[in-house]
Amino acid sequence: MNADKKLRVLFIEDNEDDFLLITRKLRQDNLEIEAHRVDSSEALHKALCSQLWDVVVSDNNVPDRKVSIPTSLMATRKLNPNTPFIIVSGTIGEESAVNYMRLGANDYILKDNLSRLAPSIQREVTESKLRLAKTLSESRLKESEANFRHLAESITDMFFAIDKDFRCTYWNKAAESLTRIPAAKAVNTHIFELIPKQLDREVRKMFINTLLKKVPNHIEFEYYFGTKKKYFQTFVYPSEDLYSVIIRDISEQKQIESQLHIANRELETFMYRVAHDIRGPVASLSGLIETVRHEAIDPVSQKYFAQASVMINKLERSLRALQVITGIKLEDLQRGKVNLTEVLAALKTKFEADDFEINLHLQGLPHIVSDGRYVQMVLEQIVQNASVFRCCDRKATLHISYKVLGKKLQLIFEDNGEGMTPEVQENIFNMFYRGSQQSIGEGLGLYLTRSILDKLDGAVFVQSEYLVGSVFTIQLPID
Repeated sequence: MNADKKLRVLFIEDNEDDFLLITRKLRQDNLEIEAHRVDSSEALHKALCSQLWDVVVSDNNVPDRKVSIPTSLMATRKLNPNTPFIIVSGTIGEESAVNYMRLGANDYILKDNLSRLAPSIQREVTESKLRLAKTLSESRLKESEANFRHLAESITDMFFAIDKDFRCTYWNKAAESLTRIPAAKAVNTHIFELIPKQLDREVRKMFINTLLKKVPNHIEFEYYFGTKKKYFQTFVYPSEDLYSVIIRDISEQKQIESQLHIANRELETFMYRVAHDIRGPVASLSGLIETVRHEAIDPVSQKYFAQASVMINKLERSLRALQVITGIKLEDLQRGKVNLTEVLAALKTKFEADDFEINLHLQGLPHIVSDGRYVQMVLEQIVQNASVFRCCDRKATLHISYKVLGKKLQLIFEDNGEGMTPEVQENIFNMFYRGSQQSIGEGLGLYLTRSILDKLDGAVFVQSEYLVGSVFTIQLPID
């Protein structure tokens, strides 16, 4: 920490009141901080360049898209690789939270549970210091031993070190407290004798293999203290002659993840029911408007009813897409044999026109076992995009071919349309994103495509060059 014991905390937050609320809560929790707030990409870059921050705390909903979680995290890691990055949000979906953690965020806290923030900051700052100490210890182990011990004892998680002969060389107080094994007994003991015999066999095997292979690894496991089940994360960091091991109790985090999952499931069910229940009245209203439009009414009224019909149709499309999106997550798959050649041939008949040519290169294309409804939706969306986003100065073509990679099938859609800039390409799978003036939908098509493929254990990849064309690759399991 800083010499004056104050933590330098950089907040990415557009709401001044939320900023004041969070900093007040941290000080109430006896965390001495120097807080600074930014709400734009320019201010963030300037702050990161001006000094080294102990921790960055970011909101999930800053209006400036240039300070979204992924871009802010990337900027922080680029300028301050070792600085912890914690997300504090009023609402965050389970999928988004998991993706952010995969990108490198250290933790996420909900604003209605700010009591977790101070301990999380203290833990992540301490671990950040430990990681730095570990790097230095590999080249100057003897000189840094005193600092290493000081940092190790400041960790609230279980920490111990192992030498090249797999004997314990350090056992911190948290390890003593959790295992009830005193450091005097643990040090110089072979690590295999310290692993609880009640531990799951596969977890023991993974841990031992990690030590033998000398590779960094992250292991999650469950362990019962009497009848109470707890969840732990193990981080193993090997160097030439030393292993550093941190074991963290993540029971509370697992409980929050479970609550988030339940809450998201309830929200998805609610959205599905709302979309389903509203579509009926919307369809009736659409029919009523069409009936009135064909009555003998004045031209002005005809114009208004025509506009109302357009808006009703747009609403109906959005409700249909919303119902499909939520249904994907709620419904079970209906697996069966899917003849992709027939599906793509039907799409060729549906979309091909004088100024849009579709070429199929599908000889020997195997059948797959999947949900035919969802596969049809995915392929139709890709072909429809190629039809919509054409270049007006040349005849549009779409070539559809395939590759088989082990147990995966790749369908390749290569067009000569308008293509995409890197910025558009980065965002095309986001919900409600429309990257072109030619977009006729609500910005849900490719988001829906990716959601379906996640459900089908598939994937989608895209390569594109502006004014040249795009290549979409759809990957699906064969069986």
